[in-house]
Amino acid sequence: MSLLLSLFILSQHYLLAPSIQKALVEKDPAVLVSTFRPRVELDLEAPLSLTGFLPRAIAATDLCRAIARRDVHRIEWSSLQVEDNLAVQALDVVWKDQLTGELQAYKFIFFMVKDPEWGIYSLRGRRF
Repeated sequence: MSLLLSLFILSQHYLLAPSIQKALVEKDPAVLVSTFRPRVELDLEAPLSLTGFLPRAIAATDLCRAIARRDVHRIEWSSLQVEDNLAVQALDVVWKDQLTGELQAYKFIFFMVKDPEWGIYSLRGRRF
C-alpha cells in the first residue's frame, strides 16, 4: 500500500489531513494553497525558519521550498480540538534531511477556521 493511501486511511477524522499529508510528502504548493485561507500566518522555527503573514500562494511555495530536501519517514496526527467554527490540530513529522542524513522531528500546529469550508489561517512549527 502506498504511503499516501496508508496515511489517508489512518487520518480520515482529522480536518484537511489528506491534503496536508500529500503536500508534505509530495512537496506540492498547489495542494497547500487549497488548504490555506487567503492570508496565512507562519511561525516556523529552524530548520524551516519561516515567519510572517503572507498571501497563501507565497506561504505555500515558501513552505514547500523549505521542506524540499527532507524525506518524510513518519507522520502522526497527535491532537484535534474543534469548537464551532474554529479548530486546532497537531501533526508530528519525522523526516530525513537529504544533505546531512540526519533524522529530524518536527511538530506542526494548524489553526483553522470554517468559513464556509475549513481553511488554515495560522501555522506554527517547532523542532522537538
